[in-house]
Amino acid sequence: MKWCVCVSFLSFIIFYSGFTVASDTEVKPRFTQAATKVDLHDLITQYRPRLQGSVDIVLFRKLSFTGDVMALPQRRKSGYVNRLINNFSKGESLAPVAQGIELMSSEGASLNVYVVEALVPMIQQNLVVGDRVSVSAYHAYTSDYGPGLIMYAYERHLPLAWSAKFMLWIDELMNTSSKNQGRTGGA
Repeated sequence: MKWCVCVSFLSFIIFYSGFTVASDTEVKPRFTQAATKVDLHDLITQYRPRLQGSVDIVLFRKLSFTGDVMALPQRRKSGYVNRLINNFSKGESLAPVAQGIELMSSEGASLNVYVVEALVPMIQQNLVVGDRVSVSAYHAYTSDYGPGLIMYAYERHLPLAWSAKFMLWIDELMNTSSKNQGRTGGA
């Protein structure tokens, strides 16, 4: 009998302590902003200022996207973005930004992206033109030329193994074959 009471009491404590922890974690606010995942092609083609000919300051919203490296870091005009960083970056140590890389979307549109100086040597050492990368960037502004982005992190995708490439080729072949049969009325 004593044993049952002890087990019941311990079960009761463990059961309700779980609720307390769960309610504490739900109530606590999150102070870190998560990066919003966006499609690079949409970012290039659809992010424009509200008023044509102007610049919308976005105040460093975090975005993440995937693209292909078209050009490694090169010097870029960066006076405007550095002024924005100094005035609005909320204590982030991003400036000075002086270089950028060119990325291409899966649909073939390209965009120049500023790169924080700490990443430049790593990019030059670890990436080559044609590499696919996942990028984390601050969206600083939007102009008629597209978004002004500052890359603060990246991850290189590993190239596909030959077996995966073969399976993609077979899949593409089968999809093309079924589309052609649909046009000719099938067999």
